[in-house]
Amino acid sequence: MIVLDCRDGEPDRTGAAVIFEGFFDLETAEPRRQGLGFPRLRVVIPLPPAIAAAGPIEERTDADPAPVPVRASPPPPVERLWGFECWWRPDPARAGLIPSDHEELEQSKKLIRGLLRDTRRAGRSLQPR
Repeated sequence: MIVLDCRDGEPDRTGAAVIFEGFFDLETAEPRRQGLGFPRLRVVIPLPPAIAAAGPIEERTDADPAPVPVRASPPPPVERLWGFECWWRPDPARAGLIPSDHEELEQSKKLIRGLLRDTRRAGRSLQPR
């Protein structure tokens, strides 16, 4: 579950369900072991309510009144995020965003702001070398 999408722009996937695909190399996208790669998440994009409620589509021809096999709607495009592009957590119960997520997120933001402030006060540069 994505607790906060940290990427700029749209779409914002905060609150979206994701599937943890494993650890991968950033450049080649080859699988890696834990500690040697970056976590990759596949976003589960729900179907729009109108399409989900309509169900499968049956095609008929004028010459043959019998239905042709069901044609499924096209699958949504696959969207993947790297684990460092968002704040995420396991959600085996599929509870979605819970109140403690918001509290922990605010605590983490305060901690990060404090660390950045302390770094600036110590005279260290935040720019990469």
